[in-house]
Amino acid sequence: MRFCPECGADVGPDATSCPDCRFPLQLQILAEGRGFRITSQQAGNWSRISNLLRRNGINVSVDQTDSETVRQLWWSLPFVGLLVFILSLAFGSHWVDMIWERPQITPVMVDLNRKNGELADGGTNSENISEEAEALLSAFRTTEEQRRLTEAWKNESVNTVERADATEDQVLAVARQAVLSVKVRDAYQKGTLIGSEGRFFVVSDFLTGAFQTEKQNVTTEGRYVQEFRYIAPEVELNSGGSEDAQLIQQVEGIHLTLLQANSVGDPAFSREFDRNLDLGEPVWIAVSEERGGDVALEALRIRNTVKNDKGITFWTLNEGVDSSNLGAPVFNRYGDLTGIYLQVGGEDVVLSLRELREKVPSVYRSLK
Repeated sequence: MRFCPECGADVGPDATSCPDCRFPLQLQILAEGRGFRITSQQAGNWSRISNLLRRNGINVSVDQTDSETVRQLWWSLPFVGLLVFILSLAFGSHWVDMIWERPQITPVMVDLNRKNGELADGGTNSENISEEAEALLSAFRTTEEQRRLTEAWKNESVNTVERADATEDQVLAVARQAVLSVKVRDAYQKGTLIGSEGRFFVVSDFLTGAFQTEKQNVTTEGRYVQEFRYIAPEVELNSGGSEDAQLIQQVEGIHLTLLQANSVGDPAFSREFDRNLDLGEPVWIAVSEERGGDVALEALRIRNTVKNDKGITFWTLNEGVDSSNLGAPVFNRYGDLTGIYLQVGGEDVVLSLRELREKVPSVYRSLK
């Protein structure tokens, strides 16, 4: 069992890159003497791997080293190749190699998910790998405990039981928990409960006038006075009343902002981060009047896909719903929260939770 260290997607045993996010799962380096080289073809792979290490607190530095011996420097002189060819014919290549040592390059395949390093010919014998290459291989290896925990996590996360479709009443019960009503000044918009401790998403454009301080005229003892007031989004609670929301993160590229209101609580429903949507798949969107109306379900289907300039894939719908429902939760046929309703480029779309997990993993990790 293997997984992508970038997005967590399942990958095949022989995959060289993640099929979902294209993260490189194999890196080819060249061991030369007491140094290393990475070919230009591997530069892009190493860039993504080193960025992943840095994001996880591991500093990566590159030191310039002279990996050529004195005898190898002969090869930089003019006409050395012709001279070596003539001497090889006269004395044999063995004696020539003793004078002009050829640079010895040993390709080493570093697989981020394999227990042992592999040579370029597929073998696992490391006696021809330099100490430096062996040290690098060891740094990328996973421990037996890590592999055991990964296997256990995958066994828990993969549902092999065939599931029955949820009824409309079952999905509606979940929708009433997931959909939130958010107020900024006198305007209302939908929000989707997505994470623990009351973390939820709301459309970013709706928050343009929020999280700022302004002067307002208020009535105090029969007269008008000016007071400074901090404008924060308010979340209506099921128990009555409201609570100011805190800003957690504005997520570029997906048109959503992550907020938090502790009194909202944790999601008591299933969230589908593993399986993506599919063309023609039926979905339910939780809709309601702008404020105060009971939640209802709108049955739609996935029509196609579209990408924005940030490379985020959205799933287009066969029909749209009222724009007051932007940011509302979207459910699959099993009643799992599977996405969020948005409008991108004039089209009604769904941002799937799987796409959120792959393209914005830092946000995904904060929702667990």
